[in-house]
Amino acid sequence: MDHATKGEAPFANLVKTQLDAQPAIYPVTRKFPNGGRKVLLFSDGRQKAARLARDIPREVEQDIFRQIIALAAKRLKDIGREPRPRRDLYVAFLTVLRDFNLAIFDRSDAQRVETEIQHLEKDHLDEELDELLEEFEPGEIPGRYQSALLTQLCGRYYSLTGATVGFLKPSRRAVTALARSVKEAPVGLSVEDMENLAIAWILGVTDGFALDSDLSDPVRAVAAGYWRTAWGSNGQFRPDFRMALPSILEINQAQVQALEQIFSDTLSHQHTNGGYFIAKDKVKLHIDLGHKWLQCTNCTNLMPCTVQNHCVYCGSPSVVVLDPKQSDYIRARKGFWRDPVVQALGATPQLRSISVEEHTAQLSNRDTGRIHATTEQYELRFRDIQISENDRPIDVLSCTTTMEVGVDIGSLVAIGLRNVPPQRENYQQRAGRAGRRGSSVSTVMTYAQNGPHDNHYFLNPRQIIAGPPRNPEVKIDNPKIARRHVNSFLLQTFFHEYMDENNILVGGSTSMLSRALGKTVDFFYGTGNKGLNLQVFSDWINTRVIASDGDIAARISDWLPESIRTEPQPRSEWIPDAALHLLTELRKLSKTIGDPNADPAMVEGSSTNEGTEEAENTEQEELLEFLFFHGLLPSYAFPTDLTSFLVEKFERGSNKNWKVTVVERPQQSIEKALSEYAPGRLIVVNKETYRTGGVVASVLPIEHDRAEPLFRKSRILIHCENCSYVQDLDRADLDDVACPVCASTLTQHAMIIPEVFLPEEGRSLREDDREQEITYATMAQFPVPVGTDDLPNLIEVGDCLHFAVATDRQLVTVNKGPLREEAHDGFWICEKCGYATVNDPPQGAHTRPYKIERSFVRPKAPYNCSGNFSNVFLGHIFTTDLLLLRLTISAPVITHTRRAFALRILEDALYSIAEGLRLAASRHPQLDLDPAEFGSGFRIVPNTGGNDVNLDIYLYDTLSGGAGYAELAGTYLNEILQDVLTLLEECPSKCDQSCQSCLRHFFNQHLRNRLDRSLGAALLGYAMNGEIILERDADDQANELRQLKRLLEFDGYKCTNDVDINGIKIPLVVESSEMRVAVGVQPGLVDPDTADHSLRKLPKDENMLVRLFNSYILQRNLPDMHQKIRALL
Repeated sequence: MDHATKGEAPFANLVKTQLDAQPAIYPVTRKFPNGGRKVLLFSDGRQKAARLARDIPREVEQDIFRQIIALAAKRLKDIGREPRPRRDLYVAFLTVLRDFNLAIFDRSDAQRVETEIQHLEKDHLDEELDELLEEFEPGEIPGRYQSALLTQLCGRYYSLTGATVGFLKPSRRAVTALARSVKEAPVGLSVEDMENLAIAWILGVTDGFALDSDLSDPVRAVAAGYWRTAWGSNGQFRPDFRMALPSILEINQAQVQALEQIFSDTLSHQHTNGGYFIAKDKVKLHIDLGHKWLQCTNCTNLMPCTVQNHCVYCGSPSVVVLDPKQSDYIRARKGFWRDPVVQALGATPQLRSISVEEHTAQLSNRDTGRIHATTEQYELRFRDIQISENDRPIDVLSCTTTMEVGVDIGSLVAIGLRNVPPQRENYQQRAGRAGRRGSSVSTVMTYAQNGPHDNHYFLNPRQIIAGPPRNPEVKIDNPKIARRHVNSFLLQTFFHEYMDENNILVGGSTSMLSRALGKTVDFFYGTGNKGLNLQVFSDWINTRVIASDGDIAARISDWLPESIRTEPQPRSEWIPDAALHLLTELRKLSKTIGDPNADPAMVEGSSTNEGTEEAENTEQEELLEFLFFHGLLPSYAFPTDLTSFLVEKFERGSNKNWKVTVVERPQQSIEKALSEYAPGRLIVVNKETYRTGGVVASVLPIEHDRAEPLFRKSRILIHCENCSYVQDLDRADLDDVACPVCASTLTQHAMIIPEVFLPEEGRSLREDDREQEITYATMAQFPVPVGTDDLPNLIEVGDCLHFAVATDRQLVTVNKGPLREEAHDGFWICEKCGYATVNDPPQGAHTRPYKIERSFVRPKAPYNCSGNFSNVFLGHIFTTDLLLLRLTISAPVITHTRRAFALRILEDALYSIAEGLRLAASRHPQLDLDPAEFGSGFRIVPNTGGNDVNLDIYLYDTLSGGAGYAELAGTYLNEILQDVLTLLEECPSKCDQSCQSCLRHFFNQHLRNRLDRSLGAALLGYAMNGEIILERDADDQANELRQLKRLLEFDGYKCTNDVDINGIKIPLVVESSEMRVAVGVQPGLVDPDTADHSLRKLPKDENMLVRLFNSYILQRNLPDMHQKIRALL
């Protein structure tokens, strides 16, 4: 147990406190149950925001339910009714909700409760509770009520008993029946002992949630928080108390069994599975805030009674009485849960529930027939604007960055941040949402998570709260982005002029933005409008732009920024050159598209599956999508490479036909989706929890086999499980089974590129099903060529360091599935329907993760899918620009990448330099970018001869197609490299490996164990000046050995620093009665086989051994080094 705070309960209660502390804006009514109080929450992640919207009301719900049920029990007692856990208690519960304008639960359970309250207000408005119990007949009791009640009556920690508020005891009739049975049995007990024994027996049975045999297993599992194959009790007392009971009552074990049988027969029912469940008619809820509780000093349990002054849990006689009104223990340990109940049962009760909803981009889908997207509906309700009569205000909105610059809610005075934001600007923007109209007091609450980023700013809050934000800049001098805008202007002008001249009306397919330019194949091969094709466009470019009298070039020059970097060309030459470059790229791309004129099957009307063959040849059927995909258009406002998590519903339309409609369609960039939407992951959307169970293409719902297009375009990935090696993607053959970097066995695996993820069985999960398999995608990897070089001419920037800017290079990121037995298992996915699992696939026919919409032109699909399963990786291949640094290393630096420790050391050094390069480049005054604009990585280039090894570190534009930033970084590389070296060598906090002051930041928290600034500085320094420290000063070595020295001294060995033998200074000498060991440390990057060390020059002495430890291994595997020294002594 790590004793770390987990779950959302602490944060939920802080948010509730923020809400409660606000003054009301409106009178508290059914329409405004919380008087207009609001809290806006921010999270850096859609799933975190979605989980908060689901979990916060449920955490608060436990506390408010405890207050409501206590007040409901009091109301029943006040009219002379026993508060037994049955229908009467539920009716009283509804009256409390009605009287205090409370909403509770969510989804269908919330609607069911709200319907009952409306029924009460409409038909039973003036009736008292005793009349209601006779006249009002509620419908089916919601499952959430049943599980919440079970938690309060049976749980040990957060229940009414756990809060020292109340407990279950036998009803009046049950007490009479017990007294009669005990009297007939050969056990002499007083009435008090009998009742206390009954309470002890009930406590033992309810500890296993064995109350009311009619409740379903899922309800019981939700209440308990765990699953059991068979619920129920054995009908016995707790084991320790049962053992002590004969001596307490002076009876034998047979009499104990007789008592247990009496309690089982009188207070419970026996289920068909053999287990006993307490009957809800035989017990009542006893609420008494003045009740004296007792605590056992032996087992520390609190209990409502004893049996002859003995603990009912362990049987110990060491029991003390605690008065809740005076006990510091109860106030400290139970007051947080008990005090709200005390207030609720007081003279002026105030009960308040909260409504929380999600506001993220994943709810922005708006299907046909819907006026508002879900986010728009929630935004209006957060502003207390009702769309329908039944809408209730939203008190807390859980959002991502969507609301940083969202709508102005002038009355907002409370902001909650679930984590420390990435940048100071994010914090200030979010915090600035509160108090915008001069409120006297506003609160901004930041909850730090247990990570390096949050920990740093928790200890140094001023760095995130205060200080000027960075100046926002728009990089209008970037020639690569400018070229895309020129492309966009040329295509737009050409299409507009042609359509105007030929009176082509906008409509039909062109009314959709994505189809505005028509089909890809039409443009490249002239199968559509005769003038809207590549040849006519080329003629237009030559006449209107490239020609000396072209008017379009002058129009471009008018809007092109003066600061655009066109050197060495003048602007007058750069513009025609940009147009010519566009034509060249389009002609290259035309060769990748199948010519429909060469295939009779592609002629319009010749196939019943029109468009299917075309889709096989061209992934992007629409020209606009095609141009975006290949990086020819500016994509800042049009995100590309998106992947959806599709939630569908099968329902009858207005024409009585069944159709598939989209409920929600959250989208992520595919790089994130490969991890967040991977098969087996839990996804929360609008408070519903799903588990990913399908991977398909983006096709119409009439398609029978939605995954087939993905498998037609699958790729082969050849890679190494032991290191970062990935073979060139254009080579699908495996020349050698051994990895050229580390000599491990290479594997080849099919890889598909997902377009749409689907929920398991196409629906949300039950409340008791929360199992998931978490897998992650790799960092973007630059495939390694073998035997050839894939780079342009390298430019020297150091003794062992060269660089190049490589444009339009392919990178790949892959999710390889769960890691089991040191290898990734991949995912089992059906080649037809896309059914996906991380476990063994089903045999034979199986259900699809989607419904099929009936089409009259297609035959009816079989009920089940009969497709075969393939084991595949999920990947993404994208093109971008790279700034690549090549470090060439040789002895005495370690070069044996086939040794595990050497490979690990080099990889950690490369991780550190890559992260340092990313940070330094983004901070350079000529770039000044958010670090998220860059990605970084490394690869080890196989050694094809000689003793040198090449290590490549690359910086790439995260914008697909490249944004020109990596190229710009190359212009200032010398300055950036010095900044990287300074960052690695001079940490302001003087940390040992890495910290928030040097290398760690919000986006690389997953790498914190791999970042070592000293290791990175040593490797980069070697690359820049060709020098590496072979041996540190003896004092520095002694400092590195101080923890090892301490362990050996605890073992009783004599340890001495700075021992001089023949002029050689020994960092550490360890002595036993028979042997001495001289211990030294070599730098992590130094090859122990080729680098010399002064300790090796010591004169040979049979009583003196020499041991040299690698600094890197010493830091990370101290126990093993300790045992090695002990073995020598």
